Amino acid sequence: MKKIFFATALLTAVVGCTKSQYIGKVEYKPIVIKYVGESNTTGSAADAALSTYELGVRKNVKIFNNSTYVFADLQVGVNNVSNGVGTYHGWEVGLANSIDTGGLKNSVYLLKTGISGTKIETWDTGQANYNRDLRLTDSAFKRIAEVSNGAVPVMAVVWQDAINDAQGLTDTTVWKQTALRIFASWRVKWGDSLHIFMPHIQPSFTDYNSCITSLAAVNPSYNHEIQISDLSGAGTLVHWQEPTMKLMSARIVWYIKTILWH
Repeated sequence: MKKIFFATALLTAVVGCTKSQYIGKVEYKPIVIKYVGESNTTGSAADAALSTYELGVRKNVKIFNNSTYVFADLQVGVNNVSNGVGTYHGWEVGLANSIDTGGLKNSVYLLKTGISGTKIETWDTGQANYNRDLRLTDSAFKRIAEVSNGAVPVMAVVWQDAINDAQGLTDTTVWKQTALRIFASWRVKWGDSLHIFMPHIQPSFTDYNSCITSLAAVNPSYNHEIQISDLSGAGTLVHWQEPTMKLMSARIVWYIKTILWH
C-alpha cells in the first residue's frame, strides 16, 4: 500500500515518480472535488473564526447548488452549506485558500452532498442518500460539460463516514464491506476518473482508522488514506473547528495534487 506523508523529503520522492504510477498529468482538466458523508463533510466549523476576505466571494471555486442545480462562486455563509444557509463551514475555505497559493491549477468545481448525523448504512447502494448523491453528481457533470466544451472532469471524492458508526458501535466488518460495495459501485459509474480520499477520524477510534487503511490497500492506485493525527486539534473534537479544518483541507489539497498531477 502506498502511503504519502506530509514531509519535505517525501515530497521530493513523489515528484520524482514516473507518470505510469499515476493517471497522468491532469492539471489543466476541470476537477470535481466532492465532499460526501457525515457532518464534517457538510461543515461544522464556526464562520466567526474566518477573516473578512474568507467570508467574501471566492471566484477560484465554483460550488454546486443542490436545489437549483447550478454552479456559482463560493461564498461562505451564502451558498456553502449542503442543505441551505448556515453559520458554519467545512473544508471549502481551506480549499479556496490553497488554490490562492497555487495549490491547484485546475478549474475547480465543488460538490457537497454530505448529510449530518448519517451512518454508512444510509449511503449503501440503492438507499436514498446514495441515490441523491448520484443524482446531484450527474447533474453537476452535465453543467460542467456545458461550460467546458464537453471536457470530462477528474473527480476527487473526499469521503468520511465513520464517526457516527464508531459512536453507534457499528460492527467494523459490516462497515468495511458496505464501504467496499459503495466504492465498487462508484467505480463502475465513473471509472478511472475517480479517486477516493479518506481522512482518518479521531485517533482514539483505532479500529475504524485501521479499516480506512485497509480500504486504501484494496485499490492503492485510486483509494487514498489521509493521516491527520499530527494536526493540531484533530484528536480532541468530533466536529472539527478552526484552525483544524483549514489545516486538514490544505492536506487534502496536497494529496489531490500529488496523486493526480504526476
